[in-house]
Amino acid sequence: MNDERLDQLIDAHLNGEMTEAERRELEERLLHSAADRVRFWELAETHTVLHEGMQRQLAGGAAVAATPPHASLLAAWWRWSLPWAAAAAAVLVVAAAVWLSMRGAPREPGADSGPVLTVVRETLRGRWADGREVRVSESVGRGGWSLQSGLISLQGADGVELLVEGPAVAEWLGAQHLRLTSGTVVVRMPKGRSGFVVETAQMRVIDLGTEFGVSVSQSGDERVQVYDGLVRTEATASGAAQELKAGSGLRCSAAGELAPAAFVEDRFIRRMPRTTPATPGGPLYNRSAVESVAVMRATNEVSVDGQLTEWNRGTFFKSACEPPYAATYFVEGGMMYDATHLYVAAHVGDPEPMRNASRDGFQFAGGSVIVRLSTDRRLGWPLQGINRQFRPANPSRKLLADSANELVTSLILWHDAKSGRASLDLQHSFELEPPDATPAGWKGAFQKDADGLGYTLEYAIPWRLLHCESDPPHAGDVMGALWTVHWSDADGRICFGQLVDVTNQNPPASPTASPASYFLIGPHWGRAVFQSEAAKK
Repeated sequence: MNDERLDQLIDAHLNGEMTEAERRELEERLLHSAADRVRFWELAETHTVLHEGMQRQLAGGAAVAATPPHASLLAAWWRWSLPWAAAAAAVLVVAAAVWLSMRGAPREPGADSGPVLTVVRETLRGRWADGREVRVSESVGRGGWSLQSGLISLQGADGVELLVEGPAVAEWLGAQHLRLTSGTVVVRMPKGRSGFVVETAQMRVIDLGTEFGVSVSQSGDERVQVYDGLVRTEATASGAAQELKAGSGLRCSAAGELAPAAFVEDRFIRRMPRTTPATPGGPLYNRSAVESVAVMRATNEVSVDGQLTEWNRGTFFKSACEPPYAATYFVEGGMMYDATHLYVAAHVGDPEPMRNASRDGFQFAGGSVIVRLSTDRRLGWPLQGINRQFRPANPSRKLLADSANELVTSLILWHDAKSGRASLDLQHSFELEPPDATPAGWKGAFQKDADGLGYTLEYAIPWRLLHCESDPPHAGDVMGALWTVHWSDADGRICFGQLVDVTNQNPPASPTASPASYFLIGPHWGRAVFQSEAAKK
């Protein structure tokens, strides 16, 4: 049941009718309640979808019903609302403008809808969560924002400089207080200034006059590294505190345990690269149209060499980024299986192929293919598991069990440019838990396209690594699955965009999210259908 008072506060905010006391009340609720934040996104997304559709209608576009991919849960509501959309135009324009200032689309300089905390100084293919390009001189005010890809430099009014690498999710809690949910940020304070705070789920990092970097990986692993001066690090759960000096690092596990970490000079990007991109912008999200991937039965031994001679590529699904990037940023993907292995193959369009030089915990950002798969037939389809940051305040025991099920695995496939070898990282459950030991027994191969504009990958992964060797999937099984592709810059460090496909085209009620967060929300996953017939060419 929805909270009537919360809905009143959110409606007042979206309609620009909020008093100062109500604003403080809403901020306090959103700060301390994940369920309240989910409700905020739901109502705000509704306002945005209606406004976007109304704008297309007023512009004479025939594609009013073609709502954005992240708005699929609201499609029915939108069709119901269409008859009175034009009558509500004036109110919705105001509501959408207010909402956009909170959802990762910063206000123009001088906007009077809230305090300006930072301004964009530079951007290298930066894109906000909705795919729009970051613009120099845009202001980022109080509230949450999400950087889909690229690298941006922010300047605070008090002289603080921040370098944020996408994908990243953050929230301004004050002029010197940033909450980092995921991604990386480097903070540089002017001489004589101190007190900037970066807050994560497990830590508070307090600047004592310094330059430092903070990262939060998708699995919840958090790191701090100090380049100059001192910082004080406090563990949220235990209250344990440590001071770190230049040349030192610290790691905080998802369980909240602090431990020293090796200082790696290039772990963080500290300066905006001075190279000019060959083309402006970066690949946009695709519009997912694929719900199922066929997993064909392999009857002969698969030679993992990147040649795909054993594969029937006619069974591959195909997906591409939005124009004008469709011809250069795309994926053709396929899967096979036998009694002992899962096989994955893909041909990826990529103008900067096989350059991945990313750091620990963020290997996906340097160019990767991620295949997510459930191997527990008891979970059925659609999947119900949800990462903790999207779960309701009082989840059921079943939801908790589904979310922690270690037969749900993320396979991160990437080519390590430093070693020249195929690489594999694993994460288990919707909490993205790393394995107890380094994965062993798998095979992988990459082949660069002859024209240098893409690559082919091929992997053989034992069912043992997916925790199901005693009862692997078999013909007739329908399992949850999701595919994600990331692209990078020429240095293999900066994520320039991603594609998300094999998704539920008509998901049941679930948290509203952009495609970048689908991997955390089981109801948005598509299907892997295990076939009985062999993978004939």
